Amino acid sequence: MGDLVAINDFVNDWTHLQKTNNPLFCAQSCVFENNRQTAAAQFGCFTLEGERYPVQELTLFDIGAITRYFTFYATNNVIKKLALPAATPIQSVQPEFSGLRSIRGEPVQRVDLSAVTIAQLLRHTSGLPETIQLDDKDDRESVLRKIYASPFESAPGAQARKSVIGYTLLGVILETLTGRPLPLVFSDQVLNEIPLVETGFRPLMRGSVAALPIPREGIAPTFSADNPKELRIGVTSDSLCAKLSGVSGESGLFSTAYEVAAGGAFLLRKITKKEFSPTDPLSFLEPPRRTQPSDWHVFLSRTGCILLMNTTSETVFALLSNGGEDAETRFLDGWRERFRDSQLLPTVL
Repeated sequence: MGDLVAINDFVNDWTHLQKTNNPLFCAQSCVFENNRQTAAAQFGCFTLEGERYPVQELTLFDIGAITRYFTFYATNNVIKKLALPAATPIQSVQPEFSGLRSIRGEPVQRVDLSAVTIAQLLRHTSGLPETIQLDDKDDRESVLRKIYASPFESAPGAQARKSVIGYTLLGVILETLTGRPLPLVFSDQVLNEIPLVETGFRPLMRGSVAALPIPREGIAPTFSADNPKELRIGVTSDSLCAKLSGVSGESGLFSTAYEVAAGGAFLLRKITKKEFSPTDPLSFLEPPRRTQPSDWHVFLSRTGCILLMNTTSETVFALLSNGGEDAETRFLDGWRERFRDSQLLPTVL
């Protein structure tokens, strides 16, 4: 309980500082302890078509890269149901992912794509680069061709390196394995199981126009990742995801703090209660035994949304904002400064 009081005080200070620096900043938070909601708050207002609205409990936020944790769980479910080992080569599912690829900085060494596995994508150890270069004319097919042809940053399995295109590729693999579009895969494998009713993709039509209307409770405009002065309303702020019509395994989901916290609590329960076999992808998330009473992990979104999870006390703190990566950086810098002499220093995932 002491941890949460200190963290809540810090979050209050952080939100007020963001609002001082940015009048358009708004946020929403929710806390789950032992799989039960214990706190929630909303902060600020957003503007749509010239009208100002207060943030409500059901106001949606672009949760960006937090999408990948839904992809992670959906992949675990699908390969279990298909009795497909996590060590299955990607090439056996996506034949387009084949051949030899160069490694940046290595004039001789090549990667045989038949050795790159689904498990390596899940664990960010595939060696794929963080992202790819996009052009204005790119569409889904050209983006996928670039991913399949991309040179590697390192040999598969050599090191952990976060890769946007790795989880984007996982989304494509899920569609291939199930024969269903990714939004339906997420509904089948994750959202209906928890259940989450507000969380979902907002597909794009041509011209970056959302295919779905803005709900009554509103959507917080998010600062664009490419242009910090540009606001995106109701559409993904991730340029790669936008090229995939707003639907990918890396980003694209919109949700509320309550549902992100509920999803985090669901996953945390699976991990801590060991409701999986040692061969499941989830097993590598099992927390190590520690003597410290606190074990906070921080998951970042690149949109300003932050998920805090404590694997020891089974506590989840979801903090959704529209502040973008700058707000996340200030959050982490402030956290480290505030708690530098305590056991609250987080592991950033």
